[in-house]
Amino acid sequence: METLEQDLLYIRSAANSLEDYLLSNNTYWPLPELAGSREAFAITRLSLGALLMALKRASARTMTTDQRAEFDELQQRIEQVKTRWRSHWGQKAEKEFPQRLTLWQNFLGDLDPRVKTSQNDYQNEVRWRAMIELLRVEADQLAPDLESRLAALDSRLRALWRPDGFVWEEELTRAFPRDPFWFLYGRMPGAIS
Repeated sequence: METLEQDLLYIRSAANSLEDYLLSNNTYWPLPELAGSREAFAITRLSLGALLMALKRASARTMTTDQRAEFDELQQRIEQVKTRWRSHWGQKAEKEFPQRLTLWQNFLGDLDPRVKTSQNDYQNEVRWRAMIELLRVEADQLAPDLESRLAALDSRLRALWRPDGFVWEEELTRAFPRDPFWFLYGRMPGAIS
């Protein structure tokens, strides 16, 4: 899971490129300043889903006064760009949604109820489902077949999964409440740690 410092660096870089990204045809936008960063980054490209996740995680973290001031300023800048280019924002969510849905579907498709699944694998892969939820809220309109695919995947997960504690750091529960993020509050039966 990314640290507060990593999320702030990502959000700062994303805020600097957000308008160009929204006006482009790209789902993913390079953030070259992250590639050479001291912080180790798995994500070096801007996407709306990754930005929404970083904003959510950061909002739940304990921050210093300076970090909070920077976060608030970045959030305000992002909100201004979102407001100015609302239709582009919604289109980016619509475009990224099926890609993240496919990643989640691939993970669930690989699950075999007879084989123990690593809880670490679930903790890592469930980020796609959380991102899907965030993108769904931001999309102007999703195709009915995408909603149906998501409902089918949620049914499959519920058949394999059982309610339990929060899968990520406890601090993040403030940003990811059980409703609508129910899938973050459980584990696969027989999951190994």
